[in-house]
Amino acid sequence: MKALFTSMLQALAQGEGVVLCSILASSGSTPRGAGAKMAVFADGHTEGTVGGGAVELESGKLAMEVLKTKQSLVHGYCLAPNEVADIGMICGGNVTVYFQYFDPADENGRALLPAIREILNANDHMDQIVANIRGMSFGRLRIGTFASASVLWLPKIIEEFSHDYPGIQIEIIVGGNDSLISQLDESCIDFAIMSNPPQGYEWIHLASDRMLVLLPPGHRLVDKDRVTLDEIDDDPFILSNEGFDYDVSQIIKGSGIPPRLSFSTMENRGIIAMIQHGLGVTVMPEMVLDSLESNVITKELAPCEYRHMGIIVKSVHTASLAAKTFISYAKRIISELDTYPPIDGELNA
Repeated sequence: MKALFTSMLQALAQGEGVVLCSILASSGSTPRGAGAKMAVFADGHTEGTVGGGAVELESGKLAMEVLKTKQSLVHGYCLAPNEVADIGMICGGNVTVYFQYFDPADENGRALLPAIREILNANDHMDQIVANIRGMSFGRLRIGTFASASVLWLPKIIEEFSHDYPGIQIEIIVGGNDSLISQLDESCIDFAIMSNPPQGYEWIHLASDRMLVLLPPGHRLVDKDRVTLDEIDDDPFILSNEGFDYDVSQIIKGSGIPPRLSFSTMENRGIIAMIQHGLGVTVMPEMVLDSLESNVITKELAPCEYRHMGIIVKSVHTASLAAKTFISYAKRIISELDTYPPIDGELNA
């Protein structure tokens, strides 16, 4: 049932209509009783079941018609042996099916979205409570993260965590700061690995990495050890799209030196490729650069600037046992990497 509602939520969020087929009543010998459900989607695929066989086949056909007319209806199927011409079944009995159309464009369709999300979140919470009671023998963990952490950190952490807790299913959602915060607020993820935490969340510091200036081969500043923003203010500046460049944007705003923006893209590989071809310069966290192959020239930004990375969670106290355990694994493993040493005077949360 959970997969059914999840698929409905995704379809409605994408603006697609859905028909929910529900058995209202049954009598005699029927494959499924009252309460059985099947969702039918615009592309013809289904989730759930109303009994299989001809009942399900005919229900699927009628549901596709309901998707066209956008009108809910009730239809009865006779499974009596002497009336097999109806749908070709030989078991005796009758089934009444309600075909309910959900339109994401109307008020009822929109109201269904938060209701389904609440059901799914409650179900996940119940699963996690049971997992806690059983000592994390099973459960699910949804982790939001920025891209470079998914490449450099998470594989090692997940490897050790999954070895010790193979019953915990892990889902990784990659995004920028704004997207991750939104998903955390809606309980779509359990916690997020990100930088510069907003107010109102608990923060667990993991590491800090320095910001670097990226220059194309043959740039006039190639012989300098450190580069200031005002030294590149005349160069075309390549910036990732809003939400993915929060740290860089904050540094630029703080400097009071507006860059001459040239390109904007969400893809860091694209930024590096443009720089390699002499199309501009940028500022990028060292960790991002370490997760990609490149032959651009890197210089330390002057004065030194750092991106502070960690985990944000609504409340460590109310977090699931799986989330708390994963966070402890992350803190230990990242501290052992020695790739991004603590900065003098830095406070660890």
